[in-house]
Amino acid sequence: MVYVTAYTQADIFAPTDPEMIKAIGAHIRPELLSPNAPIWTEEEICKEASNDEEKKLVLRRLNARKPVNRMYQDPDNLCAEDVNGYIANLSHGQLGLVQKMSA
Repeated sequence: MVYVTAYTQADIFAPTDPEMIKAIGAHIRPELLSPNAPIWTEEEICKEASNDEEKKLVLRRLNARKPVNRMYQDPDNLCAEDVNGYIANLSHGQLGLVQKMSA
């Protein structure tokens, strides 16, 4: 887990050139570029990238953004977690907080 912390802080906000992502994406499995793909360990990234440093760089930066994407990019995440028993209602015309239904 030390590896994840080491490159997450450096890579999470570092710009990744869209052309570089496109070029690297042509040589790796498309699902690896998805923000919804599982977060990889450093060992998995190194295995996938072999000795290609550009590929490692792109995979590390995309991997570092996955937790942030999951928290802030999908509005449904606001509806999934309750705060003091309330969740967000993002339905058109019904914006607000509603009491969470018990399971």
